[in-house]
Amino acid sequence: MDNDVFCKLTGKDPEWFIARTGIHTRSRAGQDESTTSMGCQAVEQLLAANPEALDGVDLIIGSSYTPDDTLSTLPARVQRQFNITDTRVYFLSTACSSFISALEMTRLLLLSGEVEKALIVVSEHNSFYSDDADRFSGHLWGDGAAAILVSMHPQDAMFSVDYVSSRGVACAGKGPDAISLNPAKGNHGLQMSEGRDVFARACEYLGDEIRAALAKLKLKLADIDWLVPHQANLRILTNVAKSLGLPMERCVVTVDTLGNTGCASIPISIHHVLSRIKAGDMVAATAFGGGYSTGAAILTRT
Repeated sequence: MDNDVFCKLTGKDPEWFIARTGIHTRSRAGQDESTTSMGCQAVEQLLAANPEALDGVDLIIGSSYTPDDTLSTLPARVQRQFNITDTRVYFLSTACSSFISALEMTRLLLLSGEVEKALIVVSEHNSFYSDDADRFSGHLWGDGAAAILVSMHPQDAMFSVDYVSSRGVACAGKGPDAISLNPAKGNHGLQMSEGRDVFARACEYLGDEIRAALAKLKLKLADIDWLVPHQANLRILTNVAKSLGLPMERCVVTVDTLGNTGCASIPISIHHVLSRIKAGDMVAATAFGGGYSTGAAILTRT
């Protein structure tokens, strides 16, 4: 969905959207698609690439802040559709930080010895809850999903997870009042009432989380080969890269063509440049979500 649609709805010039967000087009789900169906389709694509991908999975985590069902959840539907038996099944949401939180929970369970192989499915159907005519944030939202395996077995891994941590920061700024989603309001439910505060806090925390992660690993910013921030707004990404002293050539950008795909944006973005990430390359992923929440992960291509 390109900017012309939003020009007609809001009366704003196409260049306004580009200057404000860097977004030219957005990915949108079809009429018959849902958060669950997109998540299951991501798992289908995982199996198409590796028919044995789900063998031995003993943990499924599904993450989204835009579920189509809060009882028959995304991970439960994944378990049933793909007949993954004898496994833990969790639904987890920390808004746009949900992928980082899911990765952290998975790593902790793997390190504990309770789990050997996990499937993380992240999916967002933002357009189901957002109003395209909303002049403040209607133009931001894209839809998308991703499926990721995390395993204790090196032969299964494309990346090693060197570090991952997430935390709640609801006490900062406008916190839970800045952005909300009320499902009862349908396609008017997703509202960003304090966009300036969200922008400022995202710029602050996205960079700080990377610095904290590198400090834990005793690494330097120069060690980062790829920066993958949550894809909220191109101006945020540019500010974060600049604050870290990293050139934009090393910052993965998908928000310009896909819009804000929520907690799915980090794995989607990694997938977009996967063929260019060489063995030994270090990827720094960082997220900031409504509520507020934040986190980061350091991954190395194996």
